[in-house]
Amino acid sequence: MMGCRGSDCDVKGGGMVGGMLSWARSMMWSKSAKEVSYRVGDQVLVVKQGILTGGKYPEVVPVGRMLDVVNVSGRWIECDSYYGGWIRCVHVIRADWSTIDVLKRMINEQPANSELRSSLAIALYSLGEQQSAINEIDGAIEQFPESSDLYYFRGYVYGLRKDHQKAIADYSEAIRLGPENPFVFCNRSLAWTDLGELGKADDDIEAALSMIPNDPRLLGARGYLFLLQEKYDLALKVFNRLIRKNQKLDDAYCHRGYVWQMKGNVKKAMKDYNQAIRLGAQNSELYFNRGHLLFLQGEFEKAMHEFDLVNDLDDKYPWCFYGRGLIYLFQRDRRAIVEFRRTFEIEGNGNEWRYYAFVMAVIASRLFGDHEAEGELVDQAGLVQGFEWPRAVLDFLLGRLTQEAILRHEKSDYRWAQANAWLGYVELNNGDLKTARSYFETMRDEGDRRDLLYQVAVEELARL
Repeated sequence: MMGCRGSDCDVKGGGMVGGMLSWARSMMWSKSAKEVSYRVGDQVLVVKQGILTGGKYPEVVPVGRMLDVVNVSGRWIECDSYYGGWIRCVHVIRADWSTIDVLKRMINEQPANSELRSSLAIALYSLGEQQSAINEIDGAIEQFPESSDLYYFRGYVYGLRKDHQKAIADYSEAIRLGPENPFVFCNRSLAWTDLGELGKADDDIEAALSMIPNDPRLLGARGYLFLLQEKYDLALKVFNRLIRKNQKLDDAYCHRGYVWQMKGNVKKAMKDYNQAIRLGAQNSELYFNRGHLLFLQGEFEKAMHEFDLVNDLDDKYPWCFYGRGLIYLFQRDRRAIVEFRRTFEIEGNGNEWRYYAFVMAVIASRLFGDHEAEGELVDQAGLVQGFEWPRAVLDFLLGRLTQEAILRHEKSDYRWAQANAWLGYVELNNGDLKTARSYFETMRDEGDRRDLLYQVAVEELARL
C-alpha cells in the first residue's frame, strides 16, 4: 500500500524557469494563436508567459510549458494543470508535429538560442518522443553547457524513465549552475525518495521550502516525505494546513486519507478518499487504497470493484492485480496465483514490493498445492537477492531461514507476522493443525491488530 503521490514539481507543474522564449518570439506567434480554433483534448505549448485564472489558485505558466485543453470559450481555453484555470489563446499554440517543424525552422534561423532547443525538446516529449527529447537536450547541452534549464529538463525525463541516478546527476548540475530554482530541489528530493534516500530527500525539500515557504506544491511534497518516513502526525499537520488554505486540493485529501489509514482511523480515511474523488481525483493509488480499506473490513465484493476501477484507470498499475490476488486468496480461489504473478511481471525491476508479490505468489501456489507453479517460482528465487525482507520471508517459506536473517528482522516486523499467518493457512490446508496453530499464534502475538490477517488468525485459533 502506498500514499497517493501527487505530481512532481516538474515542467508541467511550474518547475521550468520562465522566459524560455523571448518576448519578441512570443509576439511572432500571437497572430496565428488568435486564429486557431482549439478543441477539448488538444495539447498546447505556452509561447508567452501568462496566468491561469479561475482555478484552485492563480498560477503563472512559463513559456515552454505544455497544457491539456479541457474547455474552450471564445479566445480563452481552460487547461488541466496542477490547479487548473483559464488562459487567453494568445499565450499558446497547438502542440503537434507542425509545431515541431516551426521550432526547427526557428532554430536554424537562431542557432545560438538555447531556449529554442529546450522548447523543441519539451514539444517532442509532449508528443511521446521521450528518447528524441533526450537526444535533443543532449545536443543542446553540448552546445550550451552552462544552461541550468537544459539539465533540469533532461533530469525530469530521466526521472520519468525511472533512471533516478541520472536524474539526480542532472538535477545536481542544474543546481550548481542555477541554485535559485526551488523546483529543481523538489524534483531531486523526489528522486532521492524513490531511491530510499529519505535523509537526502529531506534536505532538498527543506532547501526548496526555504525559498518559497508557502507554496502548496512544495508543502505537498514535504507532507508526502513525512508520510514515507512514517512521521504521520507531522504529515497530518501539513495536509491539514493545505486543506485549510484551499478545500479544493484533491491530492491533499488523498494524502491525508492515507495518513488516517496508517493511523488506523478507517472512517476518516474513507471520508477523505471520497472527498478527493468528488473533487475530481482520478488517481490509481487513491482507488487502490480505498479498495484496500474495504478489503481490511472484509468487504471483498466492494474491494474488488475498486481494484477493477484501478485497472480501468491504468491497466499497467500492478497493485490492482495484487489486491485482487489477496481477495482470491481469502476466497480460496486459485486465480490468486495468476494475479500475484501478474503483479510481479508488471512491476519494474528494483522495486522491493515487486518481490513481495513474488513471495505471495509462492504462498498461493503452496496453499493450493500447485507444485508446478511453485517450482517455477522457486527457480526464480535468486531474483529476490538484495531485497532483505522479501528474501528473508521467502527463505522462511522455503525452509532456508538463517540465523542472519532472523537477526535482521525482529519478530515485531508486521510483514514477518503476516508470513506466519499465510503459512498457518498452508498447514491448515495440509491438515497439520498443530503447526497451523503455532503459526497463527505467532501472528496473534506479534502482528498488527489493525491487520485483517490478525483478525483471521484469532478466528482460526478459536476454531482450532
